[in-house]
Amino acid sequence: MFSQCARTAASLFMANTKSAVITRADPTRAAYGVRMLQTSPFTQKPNTDFLGTPPNHDEMNKKRPTSPHLIGLDGKPHYAFPLAAIASITTRITGVMLSLGMAGMGAVAITGDVSAVVEGLKSYPILVPPTKFIIAYPFVYHTFAGLRHMW
Repeated sequence: MFSQCARTAASLFMANTKSAVITRADPTRAAYGVRMLQTSPFTQKPNTDFLGTPPNHDEMNKKRPTSPHLIGLDGKPHYAFPLAAIASITTRITGVMLSLGMAGMGAVAITGDVSAVVEGLKSYPILVPPTKFIIAYPFVYHTFAGLRHMW
């Protein structure tokens, strides 16, 4: 009983939508026995005269620019981020760096000895200044960015 109702509903749906949907075999795929369902454009467009839609609306839409790409084909940027956006992105990145650094140090503290890691790093003096910068920069930047948002 249910399947008969479902078939009747499906046939009514297909009868109502046959005018908008055209099924025909695609010549390139017909050799493989694949049939494609292709939709035809609607013949009637909604009436939007009351909105003040100009009669050449479709032609005007085709001439509109697409959304801007950040970098063009020539390699030059079309769009420059505002300073506030760069500061916001940097604040988020430094927050992630702080979280990952704390999680890493926590993992080292659980599995080993933190002081041994620090002493091991001191044995390579050339790595000490970059390591200090990598640790201090996120703290300083993220702190000052947070203070900026408090006022």
